[in-house]
Amino acid sequence: MPPALGNAANSGLTNFDFYCSQDLQQALNNIFNNSSVGPFICRELIQRLVTSNPSRGYVYRVTQAFNDNGSGVRGDLRAVIKAILLDYEARSTDLLSQPSFGKQREPMLKVTATARAFPSPANLSGTYAETGTQTITVTSAQPHRLNTGDTLAMSFADTSGNPAPPANNYSVTVTNPNIFSITAPNLVSGTYVQTNNVITVTISGHGLSSNNAAYLAFTTGGAASGLYLIANVISSSQFVVSTPDFAARSGSCLLPRIAAAGFTQATTTVTVSCVGRMRWLRTRPSIFQPAWR
Repeated sequence: MPPALGNAANSGLTNFDFYCSQDLQQALNNIFNNSSVGPFICRELIQRLVTSNPSRGYVYRVTQAFNDNGSGVRGDLRAVIKAILLDYEARSTDLLSQPSFGKQREPMLKVTATARAFPSPANLSGTYAETGTQTITVTSAQPHRLNTGDTLAMSFADTSGNPAPPANNYSVTVTNPNIFSITAPNLVSGTYVQTNNVITVTISGHGLSSNNAAYLAFTTGGAASGLYLIANVISSSQFVVSTPDFAARSGSCLLPRIAAAGFTQATTTVTVSCVGRMRWLRTRPSIFQPAWR
């Protein structure tokens, strides 16, 4: 008689593990010896190794090898694979003319194969203009077929004598079929107020400290752009600089800021790795060559 249910459910008894493992083994043996296991496994193997639509006779012959490898052993996969690969339907060329013979491609492979059959679109050229703000306006020679929010890999070639924007991936804002805009990297925007010869700049998270040098580009209001020494840091979003002219002004400004990826030091030389390049903000029509992806 089998152990009582209470004994089998008590994990503190020594016969508990033996009872469970024995029960599991019996369940697996019942599944393994089921008459449907052989045809199912053999058909799956044939579909992956030879043809997606094996005949009933092909499945039957391989199933016989699964049921008995010739020595009375069931489930010998070496004998099964041998039967699959050496079967007439796997080796004969007579079946090549049948429409149902052969392996079907996976759905994803069908899609990618179709895509590979068409050449990639050519790079599109055009011009760009940056007028002292973060916005770079791009005019393509032909309709660009972009949508707002698309990411575009672009490279620039400047013709005005100023450094070009860095080659990078940019998110685009579409104006019309031939014009879109991108945001220049390595710049943060803010506002300023000038009273006499003191300029108070408001840029959230500027990251500056007193006596730091910073290049400020004043895009509106008439203040002179240039390199300034930070006289005082009011908060993480405000700092003060001095200017030689006395006036009352206000407007918008930009602060170049490059994020460093790391540095290395050899003796007294420190090399800093940065993303992109610093650029002076001037109006400069130029040529761009976007690398479409």
